[in-house]
Amino acid sequence: MQEVNPFAFFDCLAISTRLQDVLDAVAPAEVHLFAYLACLLSVYRGMPVARWGYSFAGTHNGSTFSPEVEMSKELLLRTGHATVTEFGYLQLTSSGCKEYELLASLTVNSQRIEYLVGACATVLTLPLGWIRAAITSDRQMRLAAELKTTRPLLTETAIDEFHEDFELLAAGLGADVPDLMIPAIVWLRSMKEITTSVS
Repeated sequence: MQEVNPFAFFDCLAISTRLQDVLDAVAPAEVHLFAYLACLLSVYRGMPVARWGYSFAGTHNGSTFSPEVEMSKELLLRTGHATVTEFGYLQLTSSGCKEYELLASLTVNSQRIEYLVGACATVLTLPLGWIRAAITSDRQMRLAAELKTTRPLLTETAIDEFHEDFELLAAGLGADVPDLMIPAIVWLRSMKEITTSVS
């Protein structure tokens, strides 16, 4: 049996913890969505995408998906760290919250927290559906939906395009802006504006 990716497992816990505080429960697809946004924020900070530790794809229905995140989410359910509500939402149990606190104290995970927090904090300002629409408007995501196929995201070409976008963003905000929620929101707004103008 394939081993669970430890980075994806921690990210599932971290995202569920953060979003649960705001939304009470988390739709399973949102874990993938915010893990992807957190990865993009690490790219914004200049971290090589390979260091994120797991991959993402754009699916035929225009959503983000990570097999490592999906496997981690299933493990959370099997171990009782999370349950599924009657409406199909993911909800951490008390043991899941304790597991997050334990893993968050490890240096290898604590270095990821600022990206995960920055991504999840966007729900404090922007509607969830709006965030989803902005992220899925990326060219690679649109192409996967148009071709009705699953395509890898964060390819070398895509990363080059993100670097160009993020360099402009950093020039306006400053690369060292302490709260990553700010560049996340500005980027999401710019993506949404592009989508609106195209449509």
